[in-house]
Amino acid sequence: MIQIERLGDFTDKDLSDLSGLGAALNGSDPVHINPDNLRIICDNPDFYVQIIARNDDQSIVGSATLSLVMGGISAGKVAYLEDLAVSTRIQGQGIGGKIWNEIMNWCEQKNVSSREFTSKPSRVD
Repeated sequence: MIQIERLGDFTDKDLSDLSGLGAALNGSDPVHINPDNLRIICDNPDFYVQIIARNDDQSIVGSATLSLVMGGISAGKVAYLEDLAVSTRIQGQGIGGKIWNEIMNWCEQKNVSSREFTSKPSRVD
């Protein structure tokens, strides 16, 4: 069973799992996850969130990174989605949709007035 959560404390295994999700974003190559950057995200929940999907053995199999900024006096709060990835081994099982629902919950809780969800052209099928 997949559990969706907001990452707080993280382990070296969590870093490795997140790095491995790079295959879902970059075709096959893991990405380097800077633990200092992840710590900033996890330590500042008023402005950032790392949403993860864990499987039964507690491995991270999906993830999304969001940041919240003030878009200006009239624009209000803007949420930016940096990455949304699900392990290629288990895509097609609704995990991305569950992560998406948690993204929308976070945006609602933060009273976000605008969302910016984009992707690199190379990532779009």
